Amino acid sequence: MSYEAKVRLTNLNNYCLRKGWVSRKNPERGSPVQLEKALGKTQSFWSDLMRGNKSFGADLAREIEEKLGLPKYALDGDDHSTDFVAVPVIDIEVSAGHGKIADVVEEGAVMQFRRDFLASIGISPINAAVFKVKGASMEPTIPDRCHLLVNRAATEPVNGKVFVFVKGNEIFCKRLVKKDDDWYAVSDNPDRYEYPDIDLFGSDHFRILGRGLWVAYKL
Repeated sequence: MSYEAKVRLTNLNNYCLRKGWVSRKNPERGSPVQLEKALGKTQSFWSDLMRGNKSFGADLAREIEEKLGLPKYALDGDDHSTDFVAVPVIDIEVSAGHGKIADVVEEGAVMQFRRDFLASIGISPINAAVFKVKGASMEPTIPDRCHLLVNRAATEPVNGKVFVFVKGNEIFCKRLVKKDDDWYAVSDNPDRYEYPDIDLFGSDHFRILGRGLWVAYKL
């Protein structure tokens, strides 16, 4: 399920819970019975949707918004009525070593973050993502097998800050350092023989995916 679909599902579920439309089988999930009464279709349709087993595209979101009297695109936006935000976890592993092949970046599970915490570190919920990090090059700052919260809106390099980026067909997590008007990707691990600096000048397909701001240790 795409990130946009997860946002729609989270917002629809929160709407149901605020209305008291609670599933008898799961008190944290909206009721398929009440959704059938309000929106038509079948209970099995809504049950599959609320479990994340059915596609939640834009056309369905617009239909639901119209029938529920919600503003257009309300399900696509961040639901400010909740204290927590569902942030997508990126399935592909980001290398804090020698690079991982970055053919496809798919979104899998979500992690819940407090809304006020995201605001305190300057991340809008819609731009937040969690990347899984593999490798020892950024230790001790970012240990192997950690999860890194990334601001996907921060795509301009900042000297001395940690970024997730694509170089060629590989994806990295490194500290970007400016030397003599040139940018380098530098490891925090002091072993420069194992983890040498990477000169990014003239690199083919160099693209910043976001700035790392918070580490979850080995979830």
